[in-house]
Amino acid sequence: MAPDLHKLIEAANSSLPSFPNVVRQVIQAVDNPFYSLDRIGQIITEDPALSARLLKIANSSFYRFPFPVSTISRALTIIGSKQLRDLITATTVIKMFTGESNERVKPELFWRHSIACGVWARVIATAHRESNVEQYYLTGLLHDVGHLVLLKIMPDELLDLTEAAHAGKRPLLDVERECWGFSHAEVGGELLRHWNLPAEIYQPILMHHTPSQSTDYHLETAILHVAELMSVAMLESSSLENTFFHVEPAAWERIALPVGAITALFELVDNQFDQALNLFSNMASS
Repeated sequence: MAPDLHKLIEAANSSLPSFPNVVRQVIQAVDNPFYSLDRIGQIITEDPALSARLLKIANSSFYRFPFPVSTISRALTIIGSKQLRDLITATTVIKMFTGESNERVKPELFWRHSIACGVWARVIATAHRESNVEQYYLTGLLHDVGHLVLLKIMPDELLDLTEAAHAGKRPLLDVERECWGFSHAEVGGELLRHWNLPAEIYQPILMHHTPSQSTDYHLETAILHVAELMSVAMLESSSLENTFFHVEPAAWERIALPVGAITALFELVDNQFDQALNLFSNMASS
């Protein structure tokens, strides 16, 4: 019998640590036009551990600010409220799932792929001159969070399905939908929606394998789709010609960047990837 998606999300919520109330407050405050930066800063500083974690990240090599960031109010001023909200969300979700593993899974490989996807999304968004590139980094970082949920709730079923897809040289997405009626992308998107994350975060995650079917956030979904494929190419040294073949044509049209521009970003991504690995270590250990 196929599992029920909504019951699976309920099981995940009951087995995971509660999504911190302070993070929910920050998300709501950032989206509220009547909340000032001072008020948002006050909410964050009420959680000393979260504040310390954010300041540690703000002063990491990933941002390279020319001067120390010593207060949350300063971080809000130079990073921005939405960008800081996305950093808070990233640190929170990573902390919630850090340590999740299975004897048949290597967590470091999962997170390397997730970080690479986040960096690619951030770099492509920057090339596209998007304003809040941290939003793209966050969606890339969390794009496969559904895998972590499935690994926690039904690990043997997920791993058996993954191995069957690999043996049959079939996309995991197709096998998941064939056997369960939903995919890991839908699990991740639904979990983040249940946590009241902004739609511009969970909708692209929900549709990142099939951006042509997205009804909202077309550009965000297209960038995430391309970033995910490029991260696989980078980490597995796959043929770029084969990688580009798997990109949906609609996604290329939406990001409006030529293939040559994407390939030229590899060196930049390599540099940021190393810095992001250090940033991830900061997130996981803080």
